[in-house]
Amino acid sequence: MSAVPPAPDLLSRAASRWPQRSAVVFSGGALSFKELERRACAAALAVAEWTDASWVGLVPRRTWPTIVLLLALMRAGRTVCLLSPRWPPAARQRAAQQVDAEMPILDDTAADALGRTAPMSGAALSESSALPCKAGAKAGAIVFTSGTTAGPKAALLSAGNLFYSAFGALHRVRLDAGDRWLLSLPIYHVAGLGVVWRCMCAGAATVLPIPEASLGELMPRFACTHASMVPTQLTRVLNNEGDVGPSHLKAIQVGGAGVPLDLLRQARSRGYPVCTTYGLTESASQMTALGPDAPSALLATSGRILPYREMRIAEDGEILIRGSVRFQGYIEDGRLLRPFDAEGWFATGDVGHMDAFGNLHVEYRKDNMFISGGENIAPEAIERALRAIRGVERAIVVPVSDRDFGARPLAFVAGTDDWVRISRELEKELPRFMIPSLRRWPPGLARTRAKAIRGMLKAMIRAENAAGGSTGI
Repeated sequence: MSAVPPAPDLLSRAASRWPQRSAVVFSGGALSFKELERRACAAALAVAEWTDASWVGLVPRRTWPTIVLLLALMRAGRTVCLLSPRWPPAARQRAAQQVDAEMPILDDTAADALGRTAPMSGAALSESSALPCKAGAKAGAIVFTSGTTAGPKAALLSAGNLFYSAFGALHRVRLDAGDRWLLSLPIYHVAGLGVVWRCMCAGAATVLPIPEASLGELMPRFACTHASMVPTQLTRVLNNEGDVGPSHLKAIQVGGAGVPLDLLRQARSRGYPVCTTYGLTESASQMTALGPDAPSALLATSGRILPYREMRIAEDGEILIRGSVRFQGYIEDGRLLRPFDAEGWFATGDVGHMDAFGNLHVEYRKDNMFISGGENIAPEAIERALRAIRGVERAIVVPVSDRDFGARPLAFVAGTDDWVRISRELEKELPRFMIPSLRRWPPGLARTRAKAIRGMLKAMIRAENAAGGSTGI
């Protein structure tokens, strides 16, 4: 790998090039790039007075003071450990201790107060070369991977990882100064964090959502040109909105889970410029992407690799990555663990292949595969077949113990309970050993990423087995 140039100070660059353009847009107002820089520098000084800790925990919410504080912490040379506000306090504390037992954590009240620090004046800003707000290149972020039964891992991303991820992503999906990207994903996920960095790269505005408003309402209300969504969000938009997508939209990137091809085609037919991506926390967001103008036939792929990334497929089909976006390693008990081979490759755990045109096809997770009667079963293949059936809204497949076969697939299905019709449709697409038992989607199951849901369902099955319950239809 060739040497990587240092990442620029994105906020100062944006404030110099587009001082009066909106950087953050929210209900009732906006911050320009110049004001955002002044506020971030002032808050960086306040952070330096508050603590000298190198790592600081932050529970980020999608508000403008949080954006200010996030940038301030990194400009003050701190590594920001992003803790999900959806976790209960005890879970947040456990995650923080996994990184550093002594790490200070900014709760909502402290974070809001620091983020609202009065902005630094222009004169003070021009004389601040020796202040901590110029130390951002040493900073980074710790982002937790989505939870599994083994628990989330704390992935360390450098400032350079975040910059090259954002800068490279803009080679596939154009983002111009003055455009507006709806922050429809949380900042504690790397995909949401990436939106903020892409907008700073391009001079575009990060649009903060209003909790009570739907995404379909927000996009025209704030004249959004771009959005990032998981499949569930796109489904809601298509179910709740009119027949044709807003004319000002330039791109909607969809990822985060297996995306039903019919859903993407439906969105395209109604004027929504959807395109697919593949990425992971360990790559600071996207590795590959499809452009919004790509032919609809390519929607079944995750697109081609982006600049500043390297990817290869191992002999067993596993996707390996490295490059300027590859994370630094996992933090565990204050130590940095670097799970890379001698050449710097990281094994993602995903299995896929590249077609003749360089488009990535992601097939399944290695750790999801199980053996049933001597046959390998990838749950994702069954899930794709299920989601193609009319009426099926969501489907997750997990293995259950079986006396004769060792394990059998069990599918949890939302949207319909016409099990006879579903089984008949599956028999047209899948071999008999892959036809699952079927159960209704559990009421109240959290809407989160497929990896976390899979872990919850496995835990539920274990609990039922321990209590002597049934896992059948």
